[in-house]
Amino acid sequence: MLVVFVLLGLPLAIVLGMVAAGLAARIHFARAEPTFRCKVRFPGDLDQPLLPWPSHRTRACWLHDILLVQRGLLVPRTVALSARPPRREIRRTSPVEVRRLGGDPMVLTLTLDDRRVVEVAAHAADLTNLAGPFLAAAIPCLPHAPDAPRPYRR
Repeated sequence: MLVVFVLLGLPLAIVLGMVAAGLAARIHFARAEPTFRCKVRFPGDLDQPLLPWPSHRTRACWLHDILLVQRGLLVPRTVALSARPPRREIRRTSPVEVRRLGGDPMVLTLTLDDRRVVEVAAHAADLTNLAGPFLAAAIPCLPHAPDAPRPYRR
């Protein structure tokens, strides 16, 4: 009987401990103050097109200009994406393209330091969290600054 317990109970206890630790890590990351629910689609290589939107949501948060994204369900991993300022503003999309993010999802296209392109989609209510340090990307009609100061005219 002891042999059966050791052969079956010990591996089961190890697996349950791993699942509990993974869930605790996900809960701890989710309770961090500036996190938001999102979907992230990563490219394979530099010149490959983006993968389709994943079916599951994840959580992300900005730490200066680095986007921390938590991946994995039972064994969570945190991926750090060092981003450059976006060249485009945040765009609206339809819930048909990005599912499970509400009726008005928003998409931010980021270029990473290694020149790969990543798209992050979030609910419209999380617009400022999605923009993070690049708040100008959240304003679609921001006028460009003039090249040189204009002389004063009367």
